[in-house]
Amino acid sequence: AIVQEQQGHPEWGIYAQRLLDPGAGLWRNPRGGGHDDKAHPPIHPTKFSAGESGWSQDHRVRHDCLCLQLLLL
Repeated sequence: AIVQEQQGHPEWGIYAQRLLDPGAGLWRNPRGGGHDDKAHPPIHPTKFSAGESGWSQDHRVRHDCLCLQLLLL
């Protein structure tokens, strides 16, 4: 669901689309992690955002890096 939501992003949406294209054969389902120790919040986007007007440049860069990391892993 997270990758599907990223398809709408103007900069990396095309990468998300390609990942989900069955003909490309790039998608692998994540491993099932049965343990959550609650040590930190998710280190991946939890919902789609193309950015918010009040975000600092630092916040925007961190968000973009996390989204791209999600798509590249």
